[in-house]
Amino acid sequence: MNVAIASATGSQLEDSRQSTWKLLVERMAQGNHAALSDLYDQSSGILYALALRIVRNANDAEEAVHDAYWRAWRYAGVYNAERGSVLSWLILMTRSSGIDRLRATKRHLAAHSIDDHFQAESPLDSPETEVASNQKQHRIRAAIRQLSEDQREAIELAFFGGLTHAELAMQLNLPLGTIKTRIRTGLQRMRAALGDLSI
Repeated sequence: MNVAIASATGSQLEDSRQSTWKLLVERMAQGNHAALSDLYDQSSGILYALALRIVRNANDAEEAVHDAYWRAWRYAGVYNAERGSVLSWLILMTRSSGIDRLRATKRHLAAHSIDDHFQAESPLDSPETEVASNQKQHRIRAAIRQLSEDQREAIELAFFGGLTHAELAMQLNLPLGTIKTRIRTGLQRMRAALGDLSI
């Protein structure tokens, strides 16, 4: 009973946060700088932890987070809540920025080696492999869109954001069991939707 109450309370807090952050993004789309500042204050800790896990360097992590908020400011007008929560949206931008920084660092370090540079930047996939990969990604994205918002957010944060179940529970202020259940049931739904594809 206590677990159910805690889960319901956590879900209400999550819904409240999503509503607040969605409103901030809407205000950002109208050019409101205070809304960007508020969103940064409320969410930057989560994004910094993620960026630091990706780039392993405090300065690069800060730059990746700043870049993510710059993108959020620039693209606030096209944010679509039906495709994911504000937190998931911010995490995807932070992850993208962090990976861009890692690639830039690798290019810099490998500049003296043509072979290393070629392997890092020029993977040669056949057209058939590329088409198959694109089709698989399209099917996975479609399966993710069929999940509930709670399941989708948990899976995106765990797999794309790189957070452990315990870190997710702490960041979302939810019981660990709730996080595990959302991820497990979400993956079961995705497996059913994807059929022959293994995830």
